[in-house]
Amino acid sequence: MNRKLAGWIAGASLLGSAAAMALPLCFAGISGERLDLFLIPMLCCALPGSLLLRYGRGERVISAREGLLSIGLCWLILSLCGALPLSLSGQLSFIDSVFEIISGYTTTGATILTDVEALPRSLLLWRALTQWIGGVGFVVFMVMLVPASQGSTMNLAEAEASPAAEKLFPRFRQSAAVLCGVYGGLTLVEAILLCFAKMPLWESVCHALATAGTGGFSTRNLGIAVYQSPAVESIIAFFMLIFGVNLKLVWLFVTGRAAQALKNVELRWYAGLFLGFWLIIAGSLILDGKALVNALGLAFFQTASAISTTGFASADFNRWPQLCRLLLPLITMLDACTGSSGGGLKIARVIVAGKAMKRELHRSRQPQIVKIATLDGQPVAEATIQRTLTFILIYLSFFLIGWILLAAAGADLETAGSAVLTCMNNSGTGLNGVGPLGSYAAFPPFSKLVLCLVMLAGRLEFYPLLLICLPETWTAPTLKINSEKRSS
Repeated sequence: MNRKLAGWIAGASLLGSAAAMALPLCFAGISGERLDLFLIPMLCCALPGSLLLRYGRGERVISAREGLLSIGLCWLILSLCGALPLSLSGQLSFIDSVFEIISGYTTTGATILTDVEALPRSLLLWRALTQWIGGVGFVVFMVMLVPASQGSTMNLAEAEASPAAEKLFPRFRQSAAVLCGVYGGLTLVEAILLCFAKMPLWESVCHALATAGTGGFSTRNLGIAVYQSPAVESIIAFFMLIFGVNLKLVWLFVTGRAAQALKNVELRWYAGLFLGFWLIIAGSLILDGKALVNALGLAFFQTASAISTTGFASADFNRWPQLCRLLLPLITMLDACTGSSGGGLKIARVIVAGKAMKRELHRSRQPQIVKIATLDGQPVAEATIQRTLTFILIYLSFFLIGWILLAAAGADLETAGSAVLTCMNNSGTGLNGVGPLGSYAAFPPFSKLVLCLVMLAGRLEFYPLLLICLPETWTAPTLKINSEKRSS
């Protein structure tokens, strides 16, 4: 690993983190809350960040391996820095603060807080802002802060699994700017609509930020259920579904190219899965005795929350029929589209895996026939199929290992399994003790650290975190790449 390059990446990330704290700092000043909660962390980020950026000046070529490693290290460092405001408040231990901020940056929404409303409003804004930043990805801030070669920025974006990695224009920086504009514009529209729905301005901003990042942090102990407002629930549910879609497709809709966007296979599957699960859950609620309109509304909101991996709750679904309690965590596995801020397997991978299995079944029956798997009318490369199946294997391995570790630490099987599944899918809300009205506070420190790693692994799609743990990553020689010859 090139040390100067690592310093450059870490420095840019730290400066971005310090800049992000400016908003809650200003809000704290306006609200008369403690300024030191953000001033001290900003200095702790800005000073070493400036030095590291100066140390790594001139290093602009980033290989794919270094992109993965740099992003993994940056998320670990920035999660620790982001936890400082919560820790300095004295209301949370450092481990709990790290858990809460990792949950924010990874857009998971799993909270350690038992009384959310007791926290200063500036810290609640910071929690929501971390989800908004985590949704679009740290890489955007690094790219905007420090110019880099085209191939290098793409290696960073792809390593971080950021929506900004989706290219609309020949230059990556232009694509990132447009997609960030779509992301920010939708956030602003949602905040305005929530204000019109009689939600207070500050809460509207926090919930819009959390929805955009598909994170689910609320400013209220009872979440969205506290408002008892069909208008609020409808607006948030609608935007949860939008932010679960590939931002590139949203851009096509915005620019009047809806017909082109609707040809996307993943989008059609996303809509079909949502519709199917919505009707199944609504039907189960109706059979359980709920009125038709109420059942359709509850099922619509909760299915939108699950399939987009946002984690908001408008009701305590721990009390719903067993079929609903089984489906909601499983929906988060299929979840959002690639290029969105959602987590989990992504629908495109599930489609590719399904086509690969179908092809193997044909081969077992007729070995002489060559059948090519396709997606959106284009053939899927064998390397892509192999990576997809490997990813799913890693995903299942992480789930089983995490489940065993949490169960060994004393959690019941249902709580442990749903906690690992929802943290790995970055959806946050599970069953039993970690349900809509629960929190992760009861877990021992060991379990919290396990879940922190699970959240980071799920958000980064495993490879960056795994690379950090491999000795070969640190000892293998760096492959020199002439990034100017690469296309962006």
